Amino acid sequence: MRGRYEQAADGHAVFAGITAAGHSEHQKLHMDCFTYSVEIGDWYAQRFERVEALVDTGASYTIVPTSLLTRLGIEPSSQRTLFMADGSAIRRYAAEALIRIDNRQTGTFVVFGDDDSVPLLGAYSLEGLGLGVDAVNRRLIRTPKARA
Repeated sequence: MRGRYEQAADGHAVFAGITAAGHSEHQKLHMDCFTYSVEIGDWYAQRFERVEALVDTGASYTIVPTSLLTRLGIEPSSQRTLFMADGSAIRRYAAEALIRIDNRQTGTFVVFGDDDSVPLLGAYSLEGLGLGVDAVNRRLIRTPKARA
């Protein structure tokens, strides 16, 4: 199956996909999700765009629509293999970009997503920003400083 994640009205993540036979399928995932305002910027911090991203600690990388990354002048620099919830693997272009949340900024990997998909905020970006997820209160929280 191939597809994308969307957010349902009740706050749950929904995987909207196409089965191998070509039939449309929506699977409701059993996890509470919420969106958070995120700014994605070019590596030189000259241009940023704000998006509402679905917080997804199950995702390793932040996924952003390709059209947004293109507007910022961000070009693919590598490819990543991503494993989907159904166990399949897909290859996607990736690049380095800046991410800013609540006045915290860091460099991160972003994956070029489909233009009609909801942006995902992944664990790699959250860790780089020193942020964790408070799923009960649906918010991001500062994490303790890492120790060497």
